[in-house]
Amino acid sequence: MNRIKSGFGSLPSKTQIRFLCTSILDDPRPQSPFLSENLAFFLDNCSDAFSLRKLHARIFAHGLGNNIFLGCKLLNCYAKFDLLSDSRWVFDRIVNWNLSLWNAILVGYFRARQFDEVLRRYVDLRRWNIGLDSGTITFGLKSCIELGDLGFGRGIHGDALKSGFSSNGFVGSSPNGLYSRCGFVEDAAERQGLHPNRVTLASLLQAASQLEALEEGRSVHGYAIRRGIGGSDEVFETSLVDMYNKCGSPRRVACIFGEMDRKTIGSWNVMIAGKSIHGYIIRAGI
Repeated sequence: MNRIKSGFGSLPSKTQIRFLCTSILDDPRPQSPFLSENLAFFLDNCSDAFSLRKLHARIFAHGLGNNIFLGCKLLNCYAKFDLLSDSRWVFDRIVNWNLSLWNAILVGYFRARQFDEVLRRYVDLRRWNIGLDSGTITFGLKSCIELGDLGFGRGIHGDALKSGFSSNGFVGSSPNGLYSRCGFVEDAAERQGLHPNRVTLASLLQAASQLEALEEGRSVHGYAIRRGIGGSDEVFETSLVDMYNKCGSPRRVACIFGEMDRKTIGSWNVMIAGKSIHGYIIRAGI
């Protein structure tokens, strides 16, 4: 909505909003053509649970209890205030077969950090055969990442592969984040028949660095060697140096750094930051 139909302009003050809310919700006359739009505006700007419940009551009083647009707004507002029983009650009233509406609901739950509810609704989507799209899968996977739920995440990843959404840019990066978060970096490299490139492997090495997961980092390195990925690539080799540095393997760092065809400022910075430069200089006789 670009502007509220109020006569106050596009940016009403809090006092004006309260005035409008009182006059509209308490107005016994027939609905104005802009009532639904104005109510949606008030829901978006609702600051406490008490006001939200008053708005909800007046929505019913105006005969808009089954309005899907307002219902979706209500559902997300209740989720924002952690009122999940109310949110579920609203959800049960507005359930339909529109996938876009379901995605809006998932986004609302995710933004309210109600990740369990996102997964609960994902299960409903699958059980009722409403369908899936890249948005559904992305927010499902992101919720699994937040919860550290590898088992559920694997199931959603499988749905992505079966549905052909794994090549989507937003979906494709989410399984990497899931497996890395849960300490399964190698699974992220060899994801059920996919063929990651050097960029994907470099991101996995960065994840291994952050987790200080040496074994997983070695697995990614071994995978790259077997597939012939990343050889003589400065970014990939620098990521390798950084990973082994942060995982406490200075000898491996010195070996990789010594074999690099071109040592960039970035690779030297990684060496210095990892405190492996002294060992390299001694071995190289510099």
